[in-house]
Amino acid sequence: MSVRQESSLPECIHVVTGTITSLGQHIVTPYGAKYSWIEFQDDSGRPTIASHVFIANGPLLVISVGSPGEFFIEKTSRRQCASSAACRNCTA
Repeated sequence: MSVRQESSLPECIHVVTGTITSLGQHIVTPYGAKYSWIEFQDDSGRPTIASHVFIANGPLLVISVGSPGEFFIEKTSRRQCASSAACRNCTA
């Protein structure tokens, strides 16, 4: 999976390229939904878990298990942060 830090984005905003394989518990608000976690998988099968994810109403309409794409994640799991060179400054 491609997890990278874009130079034009703030620290700890990562671009995750892959397919959503699992969605955690969520709370729906008038502005969107907050998920406890979302799991992504790349073409080789490597998983990445993002925790505390908020999705606004617009993108929420097309997000589901099996959705492929590029996702901008503000904070990834500690496991991912510890193993990602792009996240060496992350405080997750």
